[in-house]
Amino acid sequence: MRLFLATFATIENFDKVKDDFNFLQAKWVEPASLHLTFRFIGDSMHAQDIISKLQNFSYEPIEGSLNTLGFFGKTPKILYAQVTDSRLYNLHHNLSLALDLHPLANFTPHVTFARIKKCDNPKKLLETMKNYENQTLGKLTRKLHLVNSHLTPQGAKYSILHTF
Repeated sequence: MRLFLATFATIENFDKVKDDFNFLQAKWVEPASLHLTFRFIGDSMHAQDIISKLQNFSYEPIEGSLNTLGFFGKTPKILYAQVTDSRLYNLHHNLSLALDLHPLANFTPHVTFARIKKCDNPKKLLETMKNYENQTLGKLTRKLHLVNSHLTPQGAKYSILHTF
């Protein structure tokens, strides 16, 4: 199993974002699969062990706004919406400790929109991203889920195993 802890996101005008970036050769995430991963666990733990460790875990549900676009990679590989709420770092930290894992030093709260295969016009990418600066693109749901990711040729398929 490929397990991770996440909260899902709703994007208000996802089709418009896709249209504005139609010059990218990219694989877009399905709207129902948009999420923020707090902790990728992979197959290093069994689902029941995670559920047991987090059984009494308490957290303040965060309904953070997605309000800036960014990308990962010197050559852009991932287009994402950033969530700027410091409480997300604390939640990542506390979840990691509750699972006896080290918090990730490079944790960046984000929701992946697309996996970029090719960007022929990096200047246009930057210009288009500027149109989305400090705009509310959507928000996070208030629930934390243990999710299983099953990879298929069509992309990852997610199933919620438990909600905390």
